[in-house]
Amino acid sequence: MKSKAWISLMVLIFSLKGFSYEPDFKVVELNTTQLNRIKIFSKAYGLIRHFDPSTQVQEFERWEEFICLGIREMINLENNKQLNQTLNNLFGVISSNNYFSETEKRPDHQIKGEITDSVVYKKNIGWGDKERARARPERFEKFYYTTYEKVLLEDLPPFLKNPLEINAYQLSKNTFLHLPQSHYLKNGRTISTDKGKSIFEIIPIDTFQMTNPEVRIGCIILIWNVMQHFYPYLDVVGINTDEILHQYIDRAAKCESKINFLKLLQNFCHEYRDNHAIVIESSEDAWEQYMPPIKVEEIAKTIRVVWIKPDFNTKMKIGDEIVTVNDIPINTFFSEKYTHYSGATDRYLRFVTCWHLLEGNEGDLIKVGFKGNNEEVIQEVIPLTLNLWDFKDYPQNDLAYEEYKPGYYYLNLSRVKNDTLSYLMDFKLPFAKGIILDLRNSYYLERGKELLGHFSLDTLFAPPMTVPAYYFPNQENKNVEKVAVDTKNWKIPPQLPKYTSNVAFIFDHQMYSGRETEAAIIAHFKLGITVGRSTGGTNGNTSIVKLFDSYQLFFSGMEVFQFDTTTFHGVGIRPTIEVEQTLEDLYKGKDTFIEKAKSVLE
Repeated sequence: MKSKAWISLMVLIFSLKGFSYEPDFKVVELNTTQLNRIKIFSKAYGLIRHFDPSTQVQEFERWEEFICLGIREMINLENNKQLNQTLNNLFGVISSNNYFSETEKRPDHQIKGEITDSVVYKKNIGWGDKERARARPERFEKFYYTTYEKVLLEDLPPFLKNPLEINAYQLSKNTFLHLPQSHYLKNGRTISTDKGKSIFEIIPIDTFQMTNPEVRIGCIILIWNVMQHFYPYLDVVGINTDEILHQYIDRAAKCESKINFLKLLQNFCHEYRDNHAIVIESSEDAWEQYMPPIKVEEIAKTIRVVWIKPDFNTKMKIGDEIVTVNDIPINTFFSEKYTHYSGATDRYLRFVTCWHLLEGNEGDLIKVGFKGNNEEVIQEVIPLTLNLWDFKDYPQNDLAYEEYKPGYYYLNLSRVKNDTLSYLMDFKLPFAKGIILDLRNSYYLERGKELLGHFSLDTLFAPPMTVPAYYFPNQENKNVEKVAVDTKNWKIPPQLPKYTSNVAFIFDHQMYSGRETEAAIIAHFKLGITVGRSTGGTNGNTSIVKLFDSYQLFFSGMEVFQFDTTTFHGVGIRPTIEVEQTLEDLYKGKDTFIEKAKSVLE
């Protein structure tokens, strides 16, 4: 038995780990005027960087420095009378044909550059990380890049304006940005520029450390603009992005530590309801999170122990209820963690929160209060020893496959190996009377897609997938053009021999992305009975954006639909027979999903 003094020491350690103030972090209290100026600058940055088609913008490479400089200028500006002129001075160095004024009416602002019969306009496709595209061009380059389309003026697409017809974007009550959608082009250029050398010499930029409030606010400006203009499900999630920008600029300025700033970036992703949305550090150990030798899940609206590592010495039992973590009531602890993750559905979010609930650094200690059927609460201090990413899936089922009765097979596609799957497909499944395919936590297998072809007489294919081409800010006219995604990777011809039609597929909410493509195919082509929970509701390849070389933002850059072209995001695939894990089965060591699948095949 551990002594009371030892337990007290552990509790002191927990409280010290929660102490997140770092003295070298510079905290800034922004007043309303400063906040509003930074918001105006933020929006102007996004419009000009992503939608100004000048060769000056194309060649400009010092965006991070420029953002920090702009934030500093907005904070230190003496009064709002200087705002538009300051913005003209800042952005005029980068591109010569944008202009800020107090009215929507176009000012008498001379268009710079020689009028020619050739023009250039900008087309953003997906908008992700160029380096990632270069590294894997066969997969990414086609779908995540910006092009500068050069055409004759008479061939300019009819939905775009020529260089003399300038759009006015209202950034505040008294600030309008006048920005052309196309530029005249001569000798491959719009107009020359000094690329802002003098402006950076006037105000030197500090190193990009998160202790610097301009850098923290700059991260918010970068990710807000990417999501504002290029997140394809923005219209589906229906959120107030202007309020999000205001709130997170303010919170970033006040942030007191590196760990709290990472949580803030995670909170930002939470707002956008995207299973792919996450911010991680750009470091080798970015994925090094650890968990104790137990797993928990939400069952019957309580947090329960669902797996214990066999060699772990504990008083815990499968089915015990977690009631506190580090002396914090579980509901409070869970609610705070819930905001650190993003998800298109509440069910997926609750799953991923449970997965991360007890995480920390390797060797950390966590104090867990739990109780069994006798209602006695027991406290244990448990070390974090297992890599979280090795234990992502639930259930933690080591069984790869079994013939649970003559001619009836269960396959766990997260555990079965490629050679074992090939053996089953060639020598066992052709003669099966019933087959259960558990896809809840399935992984890519060389013959996994081919497996589906054995249940169909028709060629199988994926639901509609596109990458929107963005010509306009704020996703206006998003559907004016879409780049069709080549889905031949998901084209599955019928396979011989034909397997039994007595087949059940197990789904649940941890299935998203590629696994949801499989789920959609199974449901649409009616390959068998589907059992379980609705899938996670997020599909499509991810885009990646760097934040000052310190963090990376992941988000869904592709738009995927149901087969009938209705909304997929936040909906997913609903099984024909819905199932929830029961406490009774958990206590008995049974998986309710598998038991139900077995019963429907009898």
